[in-house]
Amino acid sequence: FLRRDSRLGMIAGLRYFLVGACASAIMLFGLALIYGVTGAVHIDRLIDLLPGMMDHPMVVTGLLLTLAGFFFKLAVFPFHFWAPDVYQGATNQVTAFIATASKVAAIALLIRMVATAGNDAAGNYLAHALVMLAIVSMTVGNLAAIVQQDIKRLLAYSTVAHAGYLLIGILSMNPAGYGGVIFYAAALLIMKFSAFLVV
Repeated sequence: FLRRDSRLGMIAGLRYFLVGACASAIMLFGLALIYGVTGAVHIDRLIDLLPGMMDHPMVVTGLLLTLAGFFFKLAVFPFHFWAPDVYQGATNQVTAFIATASKVAAIALLIRMVATAGNDAAGNYLAHALVMLAIVSMTVGNLAAIVQQDIKRLLAYSTVAHAGYLLIGILSMNPAGYGGVIFYAAALLIMKFSAFLVV
């Protein structure tokens, strides 16, 4: 799918593979920490257990590491370094798929994971820990997009900024915020698909 005869395509494919493998390893380690504390692997069981265990350091650490895998898919800072090169090096069809379809599952699972943390003091602690990622993602995405000469790299940094906007809605930790994220994500996917259709 990546342009195998192009040096840029090879670099993009290798970067996507290596960063994705590291993000997957970090996510699996976080899931292992959560399992070690709770002894549960099913999401419905975790929903019952996690809110009452958010004061446990291993649970908070495991949840943060697990969220790293979703941050990679959404290109949240600092997991965004793959996006500009992959967007530029891949064909337009593959880039459109990565920018749209792969984001849907990550957004849905991220909402579910953050919602399991609860809305008490420990859940708010998690939100405060993650809000800095959202702020930096919005800032880096918008400022880096200004100087881009390639339209696909500009769209990649736009994705980074939009990931920050989505994360702010998720971290509101209330139904209105989750509903806003779903609406924003639907509009974003249509916009991204239309942009790559034009490209």
